[in-house]
Amino acid sequence: MAYSVLVVDDELLMRIQIKDLIGKTSDYRICAEAEDGREALEFINLYHPDIVLLDLSMPVMDGLEVLRAVGKNKNAPRFLVLSCHDEFRMVREALTGGAQDYLLKNSLDYDTMLEALDKQAACLGTASHGRASDVPDERLEDKNLYCITWLKHFFGGTISADRFSDFFSIRPVNCCCILFFISDYARVASRYADNNMDFMLDSMFNIFKNSLDKAQRGEFYQLEENLYIFLTDFSEQSSLGEIHSIQRSILQKFSDLARLYLNVTPVFGVGEICPDFGALRKSYQHAQKALEMYFFTGHTVIFYVNRFSEEISEEGFAEISGRALSYCLGKEYAKLREYLEVVHQCVSREEAFNYPSPGQFKGLYARLAELITANEHLESVETDYAAFETYEEMQKSFLSVFYDTIGLGGLSEADHVTKDVLRYLQAHYRENISVAQIAQRLGMSENYLSRTFNKSMGMSIPNYINNYRMTKAQDYLRNTNMKIYEIADALGYNSVSYFNTAFRRVTGITPAQYRNRNR
Repeated sequence: MAYSVLVVDDELLMRIQIKDLIGKTSDYRICAEAEDGREALEFINLYHPDIVLLDLSMPVMDGLEVLRAVGKNKNAPRFLVLSCHDEFRMVREALTGGAQDYLLKNSLDYDTMLEALDKQAACLGTASHGRASDVPDERLEDKNLYCITWLKHFFGGTISADRFSDFFSIRPVNCCCILFFISDYARVASRYADNNMDFMLDSMFNIFKNSLDKAQRGEFYQLEENLYIFLTDFSEQSSLGEIHSIQRSILQKFSDLARLYLNVTPVFGVGEICPDFGALRKSYQHAQKALEMYFFTGHTVIFYVNRFSEEISEEGFAEISGRALSYCLGKEYAKLREYLEVVHQCVSREEAFNYPSPGQFKGLYARLAELITANEHLESVETDYAAFETYEEMQKSFLSVFYDTIGLGGLSEADHVTKDVLRYLQAHYRENISVAQIAQRLGMSENYLSRTFNKSMGMSIPNYINNYRMTKAQDYLRNTNMKIYEIADALGYNSVSYFNTAFRRVTGITPAQYRNRNR
């Protein structure tokens, strides 16, 4: 059985740190947390904790006033006061006023915390009035896992909502499902050793919970690697307008706190308000669809189901897909680019609840990339379209690869000569090729070939080859662990020294410097 601990501190991050430290041992269990002295007194009377971790400097009522209010009652908990280095006078007054020991916030760690708690537990013995014997023995993580599994079955339609109230504290009146994920998740995960974000997620959930008003119920669970759920109810509100106003306020607060304390950007999808637990399944589905809107807009971070219109349907997407593929198959690349720009602008301007899923658009762009690569006999371009978070990022990458780098968008449909040259160059750029070789291969004079290519591309063939190689080199340096000499060899350079010189001439820095700046 664990000793019960009340945490009292007006600083949210300090409470989170203390909870994390205590959570590492099963000998102690936090029964509640308070952010001012008045609330602390209420919780002492309500929960009868064994030990109170008490901050001295707090609003409303400070720690010294709490100690005076509790007095010398024989059932009083053991007090460990929390102080900063410059609060020695208050610490001395606290120790003479009923506190048993003190801890310095500035140097608080697990060993120090555990040692101080064990010292107080030894004084309590086994006759503690606030031992957590009335708390279920199941570990919190086991309960969370069970709740997550239950939710997945419920939202999947395999079980009914009959036992919802057995597992979750929200009320079946004006309840709501809100989903959220962390934007740019891969970059955020890279900050942590082995991409282990457990502590960050625990901190985020704690920050969100502690920011809720006391009357607002809310539970947080991680459903997938980067998908989280916030279950809540608005049983105290009667009008939909009032509920939506409170929703916006809560989620904006969540967003601000996550950015301020954790440097992450959560994106929220809000489901509809439900009259009972049974309707939460539909709220979950709407929240999923709302969350997808981030892919299309890429800027707003809170999406509400009630704002959606009926703009684009599955049938509409079939037309978009068919038309884009038709341009691609006909090698009408200028028309394809223009059409994709129009679709992108239309999609990013609207908020349509029945948009096709982001996966359908990602699949379309992946298919277009495959067709262009096959049509033009290009080297395979390794782009994971499924990984793009926003439509805009995907669109820019597609245009950059096939129009800016390869140059398809800058050509007229009739300019077959330049197209043939580009196809040949992109297939043989590793080789030591000359204009004479290309002219002989394509059956035309060197002068005509050079003049035509220069007019279409605005550069000579040797310059194009060099720029193309440098673009490839930068991609290798950013996205692979290949050694410099391996990259030089892959690009057809006979000498690493010559590759370094050529790279520096184009970029102004060495390959090694470029890699260090872009990793």
